[in-house]
Amino acid sequence: MDCTHEDVGKAVGVSRVTVSRTLNKFSQYQWINTKYKKILVLNKNALLKFLET
Repeated sequence: MDCTHEDVGKAVGVSRVTVSRTLNKFSQYQWINTKYKKILVLNKNALLKFLET
């Protein structure tokens, strides 16, 4: 998807800093890959499992 960390934060009601920290963790877990204004989902099942907890 094409968006900034600030865009994501506004959409879900959290700060840009919180989005950045969370996306960095997800990237470390190899669930996503981030590049300029892009978030590529690498492991959809892991993300869905995380949301269920």
